[in-house]
Amino acid sequence: MTTTTTRKSPTAKSGARRNAKFPRKATSRRKPYALTLEDDLLAIGMRVPPEERAKLPRDFNENLDHYLYGAPRKKPRRW
Repeated sequence: MTTTTTRKSPTAKSGARRNAKFPRKATSRRKPYALTLEDDLLAIGMRVPPEERAKLPRDFNENLDHYLYGAPRKKPRRW
């Protein structure tokens, strides 16, 4: 009685061993010195002098399309 054995490819075998010896660490890909977009925007906003920031309309964020492109203004929300 003869039995045939299936042979795994060398890459699959070495890959399995490599993963067993050196498991991946669950770390984030962000580097400790990398800033987020929010950090970048906050830094840019802080460089604007307070007297210039005071000239912006109070509804600037809500009606940004109006101020940039001339779209109709949105009604203010009432909370």
